[in-house]
Amino acid sequence: MARFLLRVLIFIYPLIFISCAGPLLPEDPFYLKESKDALGRANYWYLRGCYQEAERYYALALEQARLADNVSIIVMALNGRGTVLLAKGSLSEAAVLLERAIELSQSQADRPGLDGVWGNLGLLAFKAGRVDDARDFWQKAAEEARLGQRSNLIYLCNLARLEMKSGDEAKWKQLTAQAMEEASKEGAIERDKADAYNLNALLALKEGRRDEAESWLKMALELDRKNENQFGLANDLEALGSLEKQNEQNERAAASFDRAFYLFAALGDREAQKRILKELEALNSQSGFPKSLTTYRQVMAKPNLFDPINRQCP
Repeated sequence: MARFLLRVLIFIYPLIFISCAGPLLPEDPFYLKESKDALGRANYWYLRGCYQEAERYYALALEQARLADNVSIIVMALNGRGTVLLAKGSLSEAAVLLERAIELSQSQADRPGLDGVWGNLGLLAFKAGRVDDARDFWQKAAEEARLGQRSNLIYLCNLARLEMKSGDEAKWKQLTAQAMEEASKEGAIERDKADAYNLNALLALKEGRRDEAESWLKMALELDRKNENQFGLANDLEALGSLEKQNEQNERAAASFDRAFYLFAALGDREAQKRILKELEALNSQSGFPKSLTTYRQVMAKPNLFDPINRQCP
């Protein structure tokens, strides 16, 4: 069974390309322009797992947005800093920032970024072990996104994974069906679509529909590779390894688990690494694949042996 995928929502400020053939767009005032630039840099580093650099730029974006009095970017920056703190395990500090973002957003008629902040509060509650609160926050996020005519796919996937983890197969199935419907709509984000496909594949695998599971996993892998989504790829490969193991394709299963192990290692997910190592040990005992477990055990003992994300950070 795949791990619970920790899904957060940050606001990616779009780059605007100006055609030389037409009139130039009016330039933003200084502090607004600086806040947008800092926010873009923060998002760039966050998506690459460089949390120290991301936090620095989110703090800068917040300062500049306050000087411009741009509420939307203030909310984005507070939410962004909250996501970084969540990733670093500083739950109490993250809660303070996310609650401030909620209050500020709700004070505005257009409630900027509110669904994303509810979503991250759901993640915070889940990481703190408050499952019922997490469910409530993600339901609020999904409804807020729907009312704003934005995709709520990321929240439906989180809710489906929550029910999958809790063992409520009926709710897992219902929410996965809703996620698949949302994924079929125009404008759905590819990372979120891949997550829905992964969920659908896991459901098919649990119900014994192996061919269908394989088809959905191939689609999920295609999208996650296209977007270099390491979280999604790790989950896809773990599920693929489980499928191949059921099909007694032991050499393929070992290769899939190998790739999942190193992705989880890069992401610093020790729990997932332990789970994959158990799968590899079982395969080695049953079939001789993989031929050696030494390197996996070395990486488990010394995580810095495979730490490519942190090494490429400033």
